[in-house]
Amino acid sequence: MRLRTFLCFFLLGLCVVSSLSAQSHLSAASAARAYTAAHGSELTAGFETFLAIPNVAADPAGLERNAALLVSELKSAARRRNC
Repeated sequence: MRLRTFLCFFLLGLCVVSSLSAQSHLSAASAARAYTAAHGSELTAGFETFLAIPNVAADPAGLERNAALLVSELKSAARRRNC
């Protein structure tokens, strides 16, 4: 569960970092607050979706779904950053 939590915060961090370049005049903390305020429901929904997938070593299909979701989120963040 710690790994899952770490990965969720890592993804959140990637989203915040990608928005920082567009908000360079803001401090990092205020940019993070602004991004979270603007995308709070989206972030919460993504976190809930991720947590709903079983993360048990005995469930390889669940682990595959976890990995696929993480890859998808990272690719989405990269696309948003390159826009």
